Amino acid sequence: MDAATTLVVFGATGDLASRLLLPALGQLLVTEQDRTVRVIGAGIEEWTTDRLAKVVRASFATVDAESALDRVEIEYHRADITKTADLKRLLKGLDGQVALYFAVPPAIAARAWAMPSAMLSARPAAYSAAPEFNATISRGRPPAPSSASSSISRDCAASSTRRLRLAA
Repeated sequence: MDAATTLVVFGATGDLASRLLLPALGQLLVTEQDRTVRVIGAGIEEWTTDRLAKVVRASFATVDAESALDRVEIEYHRADITKTADLKRLLKGLDGQVALYFAVPPAIAARAWAMPSAMLSARPAAYSAAPEFNATISRGRPPAPSSASSSISRDCAASSTRRLRLAA
C-alpha cells in the first residue's frame, strides 16, 4: 500500500461521516501507525477546513484515536456532487490510492455516478458501468469488494454507503 491514501468523503458534513466513518478511520490509523491519510471532505454546507478538522478531532476522540491526528491532512470543499463541474473539480489531479466514500443518500450517489463517462478521467475499477452500480445501490446493498478495492475503503466503510477506488 502507498504510504498515503486520499479519502474523498462526499457528504462529509453529515452524521454518517462523523459517527461512523471518521471514528473507524481513527481506529485504523491507531492500528496501522505507518499509514497517513489525506481526507478531502465535500458537502453542500458552508463549512471550512477548520470546521471539518474539529469534527475529525471530535470523532477521533470518541475512540481514543487522538494520537493519529498528526497523520491526517484535512481539507474541505463546498460542492454539489450531482453537478458535473463540482465533481470534476473535486476529482481533478487526484492520483495514487484514492477512495471515494459516498456518505450520501443512495439517490444522490446514483446521480453522481450517472455523470457522463467523459467527465471522469477514471472510472472506479470495481465497476465497468453506471447501470451496474445503480442496480447495486437500488437493491440496498453495498457493492461486493473487488481486487481493486482499497484496504482503507474496506476497513472504514459503513455497510450503508458505497465505496469505490479510482482506477490508476
